[in-house]
Amino acid sequence: MVRPCFPQDRGHIGDGIIYCGVEDVSKLPAVAKPHDGHGQIARRRVPHDPLFADYDAAFRSHHGSTFATTGWGYEFYLPGYRFGYTLAAEEPNAARTFEQVEPRAREAFVGRHGDNDYTNHREAIRHGYEYHRQQLLRGGGM
Repeated sequence: MVRPCFPQDRGHIGDGIIYCGVEDVSKLPAVAKPHDGHGQIARRRVPHDPLFADYDAAFRSHHGSTFATTGWGYEFYLPGYRFGYTLAAEEPNAARTFEQVEPRAREAFVGRHGDNDYTNHREAIRHGYEYHRQQLLRGGGM
């Protein structure tokens, strides 16, 4: 049974989903859906990737210059940055432009997050993809 978590029992609750109140949003790794229909923020636990952390400053900077006026914080766009970052590392994507991989990327992202989320996250996905792709083409790292 999936239930909201409370301050005393935060954590992973079945099927990769964590449910916590709004005050806990910044402590969780990535948004799965903005709301679960019960007024709770739903977040999907994602595997830790230490290399992704190396890109955090660049993605935060991009967020500040691109999305700052939207009213949505960095954490809202984090799934897009992470998705683009991961997509660039898949073979043979590093040799392809974002426009070449976008139809397949859109289908995969929409399958996980919904069509509105793709529209909202497209620029973050594109930036995550292009930024990581450039790093890979330069030799694989930061």
